[in-house]
This record gives sequence, structure tokens and C-alpha cells, in this order.
Amino acid sequence: LNPSNVWLRQYCFVGATMPTEGKETVGAKIAKEFPTATWISGQQLHKTMRQVEFRWESAHDGERHKHDVLMDIIESDEEIQQGSGRMMVFTKDTKSCKTMATMLSNALASEGDDASSPLVLQYHKGSSQAEREESLRYVQMRRDRSRSFIFVCTDATARGLDVPGVSHVVHADFPASAVDFLHRSGRTGRAGKKGVVTAIVDEDG
Repeated sequence: LNPSNVWLRQYCFVGATMPTEGKETVGAKIAKEFPTATWISGQQLHKTMRQVEFRWESAHDGERHKHDVLMDIIESDEEIQQGSGRMMVFTKDTKSCKTMATMLSNALASEGDDASSPLVLQYHKGSSQAEREESLRYVQMRRDRSRSFIFVCTDATARGLDVPGVSHVVHADFPASAVDFLHRSGRTGRAGKKGVVTAIVDEDG
């Protein structure tokens, strides 16, 4: 309450990023509606984290070779093999996400006991709301901590959704921009923890 007994309302807008370019962006609308607003940002905006290790793998023979490369990445990930790994695999669209998730499920099931092999989950707009909620509930509640999971997804999970404890991010399909690459990669190495990011580069990427 100020001396004039008039209540003052204060607004605070918070976001991982608040771009102001273009008329329709959130940042641009805020700047227009609140021209005297004070803007505060950290020094890590659109920067990679030091505790994240970046790796690059080549897939030179189409989708089939990409699947083989991804399986090699999974099999060489010590945390995944020990049952404590949490991997996110980003694909370019819904079709690719479904195909990749099915391939991984079949390949991993054929290699060992279903109960001990990594659980494959998927998240994309082609899934029902119930399916998406169930996948998110699993990774956010960290049920069955003795079992690794591989979360195959589209860019729908690159921003705004919290998937805790991600140890490895894989760009199965290369993102459309450097900013998208950083947002995807930012799912790991959070809160000071170490993480690994692997990008699969094919003939088109």
C-alpha cells in the first residue's frame, strides 16, 4: 500500500527465452504493452553448458544406418546399460518419432529381458492426450529408478516441459536451427549435473 492508499499491481513475466523479434512473439507483445518494463536476463542465454560433453556421429547410408548408429550409441552408454540412464532422442516429426520408437522397442526387446532392457517411451502430437500424460508422468515421477528409459520425442518437448535427470540427449534428426539445437541440448546438464549430447549427422544434415 503506497502513501496515497492506492494498491499498485506488479507483473513479472518469466521464461527460458523471451524473443522480441517479430510482431507476434511473446517478448514483442510484452514490450508493446509494457514499454517501461525492466528486462533481466542471465549470462547463459542461448549458450551451451560447460558440464555437457558434445559428440558427433555420422550416418552415411540413410535411415537404416541411422538406426544402427543410434543402437550403437545406446549400447555404449554406460548409464543406460546399468539401468540408471535417462535418454531423450529427438526426431524431426511425428512419423519419424513413431518409426524410431517402434524400431528401438523391437530391437531392445530382442536383445534381452524385457524387464531389464530400457523402456522406450514416445511423445508427439500424434499420441493421444492420455498417452502423452502417461509418458510424462513416468519420466517426471521417475518410477522404477532401477530401469533406464529412452524418451523418443519431437521438438514438442524441447521447450517448456520438465524431464528431470536426463543424462543423454541424442539428435537423431538434426534440428532446423542453432537455437533449436541449444534448446534440445539443454534438456541435459541441468542444475550443475553432467550430461552428454550426441548429434547424428546424415548426408542431408
